[in-house]
Amino acid sequence: MVRKFILFFLLAGIISGVSGQAKQNLDKLAAVVGDNIILKSEIERNLQPIIQENPALKNDKEVRATVLNQLITEKFLLIQAAIDSVTVQDGEVDQLMNQRLNALMQRNFGGDQEKLEKFLGKSLLEYKEELRPEFTNQQIAQEMQQKIVGKITITPSEVSKFYNALPADSVPLLGTEVAIGQIIKYPVFSEKAKKIVRDKLNDIRDRIRNGEKFETMAILYSQDPGSTNKGGDLGFQGRGTFVKQFEAVAYRLKPGEISQPVETEFGFHLIQSIERRGEQVHLRHILITPEYEPADLDSAKSKLDTIYKYIIQKKISFAVAAASYSDDDQTKINAGMISREAIPLDQLSQAEQSKPSLFTVVDTMKQGEYSLPQEFSPNAQSAKKGYRIVYLKSKILPHRASLALDYPRIQGFALQAKQKKVLENWVKKKRENTYVRIDSEYTGSSQIKNWYKAPGL
Repeated sequence: MVRKFILFFLLAGIISGVSGQAKQNLDKLAAVVGDNIILKSEIERNLQPIIQENPALKNDKEVRATVLNQLITEKFLLIQAAIDSVTVQDGEVDQLMNQRLNALMQRNFGGDQEKLEKFLGKSLLEYKEELRPEFTNQQIAQEMQQKIVGKITITPSEVSKFYNALPADSVPLLGTEVAIGQIIKYPVFSEKAKKIVRDKLNDIRDRIRNGEKFETMAILYSQDPGSTNKGGDLGFQGRGTFVKQFEAVAYRLKPGEISQPVETEFGFHLIQSIERRGEQVHLRHILITPEYEPADLDSAKSKLDTIYKYIIQKKISFAVAAASYSDDDQTKINAGMISREAIPLDQLSQAEQSKPSLFTVVDTMKQGEYSLPQEFSPNAQSAKKGYRIVYLKSKILPHRASLALDYPRIQGFALQAKQKKVLENWVKKKRENTYVRIDSEYTGSSQIKNWYKAPGL
């Protein structure tokens, strides 16, 4: 309904565009903004994710004009950022690159870094250094944009006015949305089971220190489904990525150093530091989860059975039970709720990886119901097990967005539209004193006509 007014597509379409760029003549100058240039190759690269989503738009000139329009706005932001001395830290740029590249690698290469590097013809580290200038500019532009529109607020009357002004066919049709809570109990591993794992990891650590490769040991023994086939490699990550026990040790390690076994909610880890760059660390790890004794699982289920009974008998509320007894740190601080707002059901099915999935459980429930305590794994490929109660607080069937049911979402759309208008007015003022010239290939679009004062290049 309301498009983001600055879209940064960098990297989302790199894979589809890399191999073809060498064969195509894409280095033609598309536009000049002050002393900043925009190449045709930039437009085509940013266009790739749009085409991937909708191939019919491949030759759509208006879509190319939209991308160029966004790139020109970015250049204006960069010009002002230079005047205002707006900068970003290397760690911020690293974090953005890691997030995008990890998602890209997972989507196109099954998370295999070696396959990605083979495709690129260079190491991931070399590739990141090539991308760093563009990512730095992207971050600076975002910081400048935030400086311009970040303090803008919107009133309820403005939200209502925005919604009432929408044409009927522009009000989005929303799919089924659910508000879900959960209470989780994990077994407590016996000291005997923990000792077995610690001894095994200490033996592996000795073998590595005596010359065997960490990567080989990870492939042979690690139970982390996300990194085992990469030799335990976790890539560069920033603070806040890992659970606190893991992170506390990881940031103390020197490059090349291997930790003692570290206990977290996932099991026990050996952690090796490869490199540190500011607040970014490049790590490998080996994860081994202790084996449950049948009595451990029975104990967890028994505790949750009691909690379930108290909730059903209204002796305790779900919110209090979650806050007091759940082992899920991410939801217990939110009264057991997975999100403060309703979640699209189809989004839940894509994002949630537990087995059985929350989607599977919720799909058969009615609003206001609690599921019986059920065994599950937090990751479909994980050896970790526990029990959980799922609460379907609300279920909203497909409908046109309304103020009554969807106010937070409409408020977001309205705020975004207001910010867009403020940014457009800001750019309009800056344009009066900034040289802009655009190639004639793009000047036929109504989106572009407002930018230039001179004929096309």
